This record gives sequence, C-alpha cells and structure tokens, in this order.
Amino acid sequence: MFQMRPQYPPHRPRPPHLYSLFTPQHHHQVQPKTTKDNLLAMFKTSEGNYDLEKIGETVQQITDIYQQISPMITKLRNK
Repeated sequence: MFQMRPQYPPHRPRPPHLYSLFTPQHHHQVQPKTTKDNLLAMFKTSEGNYDLEKIGETVQQITDIYQQISPMITKLRNK
C-alpha cells in the first residue's frame, strides 16, 4: 500500500560559481585595461593631468628600495 521511499535531506541552495563572482554581470564584453594604462592612471589627478610630484616621490621610493636591497642581491650573486 505505502511505498517506502528513502528520506533525503532537503537540498541546500548552491552557492554561485566562484567564476561568476569575479566576472561582470553585463551582457557586453568589457575590454580589460592593460597594466600600462593602470599604472599611468595611478599618477593622474582628478582633473586628468599627471601629478609630477607623485611621480617624483614614487621614483624616489623605488630608488631608496633599490639602494637597500642592492647589497643583498650582490651578495647572493657572489655565492
């Protein structure tokens, strides 16, 4: 009379695919910016001009870092 059906636990909703979390939800394809465009955009002001002071400060920081790690790299090369 009654059929014995196995009792399954209720289904939990599936989380969205990880891939879909990082893709735009637009129907048109978005052109990715190049690294060069992203790098140059970091040095622009809100008006769209290049911030020469920021560029100079960044160059100075890179120079300071190079001077700090240069002796360590030289030692590693000579081993």
